Amino acid sequence: YLGVNRAWEDFFGVRREEMLGGGVADLYPASPGVAARHTAMDEELWSTPGRQSYEIQLVMRDGRVRHTIYYKATYQGPGGEVAGLIGTIVDVTERKQSEQRESIENVKGVVRAARASLADDSIGQSHGTSLSRAS
Repeated sequence: YLGVNRAWEDFFGVRREEMLGGGVADLYPASPGVAARHTAMDEELWSTPGRQSYEIQLVMRDGRVRHTIYYKATYQGPGGEVAGLIGTIVDVTERKQSEQRESIENVKGVVRAARASLADDSIGQSHGTSLSRAS
């Protein structure tokens, strides 16, 4: 890392002095899979300059799980060569949690409807059920 801002420090709970000159493996010592994914994505950008975005779940140093979207891009030096990568992280944890709660409520609704339907069938309102043996 060549530089990070205060929001990055707050998000990761790491002071910039600890990361300058380091790499993703230093940021995720307990999550080698996360470090490997970031490294692979960075290598892709170095070999094919441009922009990219990807979603990844992170386990922070304090144990919190965060859902994030990374937006990264290459930038050029004075001679037009790729001089580095710059990125922004968007924490979408609250949105993901909201989507999960909504999904759970939808499943509960389906289960309630199925139970109600079964209850109706058990009191003589069935439209027929058949069972057959395979030939």
